[in-house]
Amino acid sequence: RVLSYEAALLVDTSERHPDPEVRAQADQQLGILTPIIKALLTEMAVECTYHGVQTLGGHGYIAEWGQEQLARDARITTIYEGTTQIQALDLLGRKVMGGKGQALASLIEGVQRHCAAAHDHEPLKAAAARLQEIAEDWAALTQETAKRAMANADEIGAAAVDYLFLCGYIMVADALLRSATVAQQAHIDADTRAAKQALLNFYIDRILPRVGQHAASIRAGGHSLTDLPDALFGTA
Repeated sequence: RVLSYEAALLVDTSERHPDPEVRAQADQQLGILTPIIKALLTEMAVECTYHGVQTLGGHGYIAEWGQEQLARDARITTIYEGTTQIQALDLLGRKVMGGKGQALASLIEGVQRHCAAAHDHEPLKAAAARLQEIAEDWAALTQETAKRAMANADEIGAAAVDYLFLCGYIMVADALLRSATVAQQAHIDADTRAAKQALLNFYIDRILPRVGQHAASIRAGGHSLTDLPDALFGTA
């Protein structure tokens, strides 16, 4: 929800802010966030409803419970949003590479600022340090991918989906870290603070490590997608 609200705020800023430069910056940032939000949140909805079906076992598969309806409704969203793969190509090919990495650099700088702010709070130091490390590698990985793409344009298509998920998982971590940081304020009740921190810790420990898998796939390059000749597909 935080990412969706942020996108809505960027829409308003890009259309209504009196300063043309601020409008342009908001529009640029919105261009980066839109494919991430469209694809990642719908894919995560599919994953969540899948686990809902699994939790109920066979009963989760039949109509009487209603869980199968949720699963089908979530599944179509990854098509409604333009398909995850197209959003991935838009993100990496048009928004990141086409924009010379400027909008992405601004996004990464924002994540790093949020990490620095969270680091002032003892309960959030470990999570902030981990996300800071990942953000630094994100910048390096993007540069590596750009260099490979200059030599072979197919590298963009090979890396795009992994890159989108990597960006998405980082942005969700950033949103949770910001929420937990705000919850450290004195006027926030202790239960809310504890809940925000627990959710952040769960995500950092259990979900964010997926970034490493996607980074490894990207760094492996796209050759394994093209090495097998078409004529040998039936024998592989």
